[in-house]
Amino acid sequence: MSAPLNILVRGGGITAPLAALYLSRLLPESRARIGFEATDQDETAGAFAVLPDDIRSLHRLCRIKEADFIRQSEASFHLGFDLRGFGPAPYLNVNSNYGALMGGSAFHLAMIAAGRTGPLSDWEAATLPARMIRTGRFTPPQPRGPALLANYGYGYHVDPGRYADVLRGLAPSRADKAPDFIIETDAPAAFDHQSPLAALGLSASAESRPRRLAMAATHTATAGTIVVDSPSAAATTRTTLTVGSDGNLGRVGAAWTGKTIRLGPASGHLPPLMALPGRFLAAQLKLLGSLIPASGDGAVEAREYSRLSARLHDRFDDFAQLLLATSGQAWAERIELSGTAAHKFALFKARGRIAILDDDELLQDHYVPMLLGNGVWPKRVDVMAARQTPDQVADTLGKLEASVANIVRQLPAHDALLAKVTGRSAEMARVG
Repeated sequence: MSAPLNILVRGGGITAPLAALYLSRLLPESRARIGFEATDQDETAGAFAVLPDDIRSLHRLCRIKEADFIRQSEASFHLGFDLRGFGPAPYLNVNSNYGALMGGSAFHLAMIAAGRTGPLSDWEAATLPARMIRTGRFTPPQPRGPALLANYGYGYHVDPGRYADVLRGLAPSRADKAPDFIIETDAPAAFDHQSPLAALGLSASAESRPRRLAMAATHTATAGTIVVDSPSAAATTRTTLTVGSDGNLGRVGAAWTGKTIRLGPASGHLPPLMALPGRFLAAQLKLLGSLIPASGDGAVEAREYSRLSARLHDRFDDFAQLLLATSGQAWAERIELSGTAAHKFALFKARGRIAILDDDELLQDHYVPMLLGNGVWPKRVDVMAARQTPDQVADTLGKLEASVANIVRQLPAHDALLAKVTGRSAEMARVG
């Protein structure tokens, strides 16, 4: 058996210690020895203040217990995004589908076929995560409970500095031998391939604000900025994206060259909107874990990692393009959609469907509320969606809303659940 590879993960912020911890748990020491070296460079402002639902599977493999993580990083639960200044009216984009299937058709298609095309907020009463956000009540999914409680996504709001401290305390120390491979996570000064969003010139800055406990990260678009408020139990991280400045949105041409592997911010920069940097990191980490230890000189794995990393980045970038290009803000006109983003937009506007492409980590439950909330309503829907009459849709909708309301009444308050998880008093969880 060949000697184990020595792999050094190097970078600042959250990405490097999380990657080192993940790989050290994933790979046996007989195959690879993982070391971690912190740098002074921090990640893009506010990039990881919202951790998406994808992060929970990484935490499980890293043996990070939810209660310990929440207590040590003063995290709170995250269920979705409150978007304002995007489209005709404020709306919620939750980490799950709106409503439930109606007569075998997707909820949004059945509702549109029945002529229910008002603001997206009209559908919140039929959507459990949306009602939990509005009422401040929460419970994790319960696979053995009622169907509405069994399947919805949730993540966390965190103070990035506290979360990085927790990860650095768990990550392996630097290996004492020269590394065979180095995983870099710090962003370069420029990228080989620019995103269509580079035309906006977005730059980000972040600051800590007084705490306001909530389960939705607020995104507010104006004529010159996009402000994201991510409220953890410690504080609210406010990230301000300024339009018309000097941003750096794009990706590298090859994420793995020779003995250097680029991960997360080092391989591509996405705007810190709707947890996109965290989603990209989670997907890319799982990809990397499937390709190391490399065989021989690693050339085969390098080509595959670079190919799929580029595709992952570009699919997440498609989502960001459509979110901003359909916002209705004047600066949206500067965005020239990529070919894949343009196809997604055209198909949805024509048929109410989302084209799911290879390596598309954001499925319909993310795209549909974003496009509808931004005011993009399809011209027609499938014949199958119109099988139920408007009266039947109204009856089904009434029953669904009643079920959601009944469940929500029985749920604990968000601050009370945090207190139970962390062992703090409810009053401390409420006021910090």
